[in-house]
Amino acid sequence: MTMLKWLLGVSLKEKRTDKGINEIEGICGIEEKGREARLKCLGHVKRREKGQVIRRALELSIASKRRQGRPLKCWKDEDMLEDMNEKGIAEDLTMNLDDSRRATRAKDSDLC
Repeated sequence: MTMLKWLLGVSLKEKRTDKGINEIEGICGIEEKGREARLKCLGHVKRREKGQVIRRALELSIASKRRQGRPLKCWKDEDMLEDMNEKGIAEDLTMNLDDSRRATRAKDSDLC
């Protein structure tokens, strides 16, 4: 961020926040980039054939007792559903590569 401020000619005296500078330049945050990567990965896995190992692993459910205490966070159930709801993506949209790319892209993806 320091380098970006230097390139823009923003000094510390101006007291601009990092979020404000990101909005000026059209750069999205690390959370948005992480969401984009997770949704890309999901689309890649969903487009695989049903017999592929990675596809079977995604649809695998283990019928056993859980450990005592707070349950571990499940990547498929919690993160992916949360990301898809935030972006407004339906599960069948992941099957079409072009539509999936367009829907999952973060703000500054065309700059990278």
